[in-house]
Amino acid sequence: MKRINFVGIIIILFLLVNISLVITQDKLDEAQKRLLEGDGLEITESKKIGDRTFAPIDGKGFVRTVEAQDKKIFLVGGVEITTGQNIKIKTPKNRIYVLFEDVDITTFPGEDVKHIKIVGKKGEERYKDVTVSGKKFSIKYDSKNPPKFVLDGEGNLAEGTEFETQKGKYNLRGYEIELPENSKVEYLEDGVVVTVPRGSKIKDPIRDGELKGEIEIKTDEAGPLNTPRGNFQVANKNTAGDYVSGITSLFYKWENGKMRIYTKNKVSGFFNNEGELDFTIINPSNDGEIYFVSSTKDIDASKNTVIVNDKEIGSVSVNGLGPAISIGAGSRLRGRMSELSPGGKTLSFQSKNGYAVLSNGANGDNPLIRLRGDSVYSPDGVSFTGDAKNNKFYYNPGPKIEGVTHGTGAIPINARLLDNGNKNLPYVILSNDQNQHVLAPEKDISNPAKYFVSDKGNVFSAGAVFNQLSPKGRKEFIDLFTGDQRLFVDQLKDGGNIAAIEREINKKILTNNPLSSSITLNGCSGTLVGFHNGKPMILTAAHCVRGKGSTRNVWLKDLTPGSTKSRLHKDQAIHARVVEYSKRGSGTDLALMELNPNEEQLAEIKKRGFSRIIPPSEAANLKVGAKALMIGCPGRTFYSSGCTIRGISSTTGTNSLRTNVQPVSGMSGGGLFQNGKLIGVTASGGSSYGGGFANPNSIYQLLGNKYAGLYKFFILLYN
Repeated sequence: MKRINFVGIIIILFLLVNISLVITQDKLDEAQKRLLEGDGLEITESKKIGDRTFAPIDGKGFVRTVEAQDKKIFLVGGVEITTGQNIKIKTPKNRIYVLFEDVDITTFPGEDVKHIKIVGKKGEERYKDVTVSGKKFSIKYDSKNPPKFVLDGEGNLAEGTEFETQKGKYNLRGYEIELPENSKVEYLEDGVVVTVPRGSKIKDPIRDGELKGEIEIKTDEAGPLNTPRGNFQVANKNTAGDYVSGITSLFYKWENGKMRIYTKNKVSGFFNNEGELDFTIINPSNDGEIYFVSSTKDIDASKNTVIVNDKEIGSVSVNGLGPAISIGAGSRLRGRMSELSPGGKTLSFQSKNGYAVLSNGANGDNPLIRLRGDSVYSPDGVSFTGDAKNNKFYYNPGPKIEGVTHGTGAIPINARLLDNGNKNLPYVILSNDQNQHVLAPEKDISNPAKYFVSDKGNVFSAGAVFNQLSPKGRKEFIDLFTGDQRLFVDQLKDGGNIAAIEREINKKILTNNPLSSSITLNGCSGTLVGFHNGKPMILTAAHCVRGKGSTRNVWLKDLTPGSTKSRLHKDQAIHARVVEYSKRGSGTDLALMELNPNEEQLAEIKKRGFSRIIPPSEAANLKVGAKALMIGCPGRTFYSSGCTIRGISSTTGTNSLRTNVQPVSGMSGGGLFQNGKLIGVTASGGSSYGGGFANPNSIYQLLGNKYAGLYKFFILLYN
């Protein structure tokens, strides 16, 4: 006999009863059909209408078909609708229209037009056109992750809404934004999260209606966002301690009448289109917000901010420590930024109680860093801190900006400090590409071809034009005559070949000599040695003048090719006054004169250039037996003679430097030169020792602190 499985029979009966109940619950009777198409149907259980299921929310819902148009238009309240494609629409208790037919809801007179309309696009089954309370957009249908729409009492999309986009414009809680295809949108209680494919190009959203919360746009995997400010990317620390590309996100929030853009990440940055680093941003707070603005007028003083546009990059923090910024080789400011590299040449800055802004230099200058407050600038492994309260820069031999990779080199760059009134201090820091820095008067760096030579022989310039030259090329350039310098500056401005220009400079150096900067006092000689407070200065011997405050006329050398004559015409005499004096004997037989030329005479002086007084670092290397050149003007003719140094004293005095050749009468006050630099001033002659000169230490003593700039800084002036 066959045995009966009673347990199996009981299970089958149980399933049949439940299926019957479901069929009963879904099925509308005739009375319900009449209500559905008339005044509406109250439901307490799921009902299937056509190919759509209507489930009550919180145990009770309302459904009514509108004009019985193939059951594609409904007025509902408190129900969740699941379509035949599994799209879900969750409606509020407030009654709202749900349409699956492309009709104009406003044609229903006297009806509330709050609604959601979902219709398929003809010939494109993957896409749906969705209209929410008059705002239309397109979504991409994904059977594995079908869209979910949740509507609030006002007929707007609310928390729980999720869908995938077609390319186009979307209104998300009052933010209008253009999104690429395959973006995923998710509504949260306090905002909207949009996940876009990595590398997507996005535009900033604009306000379009009543706004709620914020919008976050992030990548679906590690990679950049292409934004109006550039390719923005987030970095995360991995287990090895290095930073790698992470999921990138930006936040948008309407606040105080402006669209605010910010990031919450610790480390982020911008890259150029070739994938090179533009600049890195380091958030001083792990969970703080860093805001992005395009101009200073958009800054909110209460927020840590980064200024980003094509002309400047800045860190702003009015209260406390702001973002640290490290510039990369792919910087939008271009120029010599391409030489930057981690651990090599580096440039970083950070705001503190103010701002630090890097910009392109004006009129051919190097890039400029403007600091206010207690902000910090680091051209390499050292730092300069601003002190706006006391109007000072402070130098720190070690790095002070945490989190950035400091290097061992710098690019030519200028730094300026502003006081609390936002006014420029009268000096700037100049950095050259030899990892050297100098503080220079602002008034003296307005021309892009102007340069400074420190007492250690280091060369600095505010001008990007001059800094194109190699260190050797710069040093040779400063030994050229002024006219030759102008010629080469013009070639540099026109983008000439740097190597070829430097070869030509070298050729000029080999053919030039200090004759052009020598002058005559009609019986004595002297040398043009630079400017002080805009006045040309001449170094001569004390016995050639009558004392401090006395005056004499001087004449310049004739520049006619091959000429050795001085310009002795009466109308060419230039008035000069003695400003420093050390008499012969107990002193050093030196005098410094200040010229007072008219405009024509000043132009003539500039044509001739000046001779540099040898700086102390080079003077220490002068040796007995070395060759030198003495120049003076006996009578009406300039005369030069080669000689050898026979003795040089480390102290000061009239004959503290001696040569084997005796000067000719009339050469007193003339210069003694080595490698184009002035190393002595002719004081006397004698058969027992040849020539006697005041040595460099004697010259430094005469100039003192007041005129020390004539050998510490050599400033070339241009019209």
